[in-house]
Amino acid sequence: MKKIVSALMAFMAIGGCLGAATVANASVITYQSRFSDAGNFASGAEYKSAIDGLLTTGATAGYCDRNVGVFADINNQMLCRNGSDSNIAFHYNIAFGLAATNSWSFRLGPDFSKGGAVFLDGQLVASKNDDLWWFGDFNAKDELLEATVTNLLAGNHVLDIYGFDSCCDGEQSAQFRVGAGQWTTFSRQDKQNHVPEPASLALVGAAAIGLRASRRLWV
Repeated sequence: MKKIVSALMAFMAIGGCLGAATVANASVITYQSRFSDAGNFASGAEYKSAIDGLLTTGATAGYCDRNVGVFADINNQMLCRNGSDSNIAFHYNIAFGLAATNSWSFRLGPDFSKGGAVFLDGQLVASKNDDLWWFGDFNAKDELLEATVTNLLAGNHVLDIYGFDSCCDGEQSAQFRVGAGQWTTFSRQDKQNHVPEPASLALVGAAAIGLRASRRLWV
């Protein structure tokens, strides 16, 4: 009986570890908002600096920090309890990965009435300081924040989006495209992270060792 229990425990360990690795096979999206009536900065770096400064303190009433499942038609009122519809500083962080080096494109449909900026792995890739409202239409190119990287290396990456909105907290969406593929909404199911984290690999290895040990009990 002990042999059977040991084997089952080893299989369960492998299943749990593989499950942990599978969770990483998607974009991880976090959202932060703070009160601010600033904006219309001259450079992307100024947008980043201003909002990073606001994020050093906790969110006040009407603003929040949240995890996001799907980056489609979201706004501050939806994500935050009694969320404000004005004077919002936005920060989105998207952690994702590529299985192979490829061209990679991004587009954000924002409501940033005072402009915003996008950074990929800490490097500025898009910035506009005018009134941006996409009105739910990705064909409204002048209203989008978008970028294409011709040879984004395989591995894990981080996208940071910053923006300010004085009014009225319209719904926002973000999508990516790999190579000449289809545009896909960032989400927990978008398969944008095919690179297991080292910790996950170590757990799988440990479980495999446990399975080999349990097999010896059957001999």
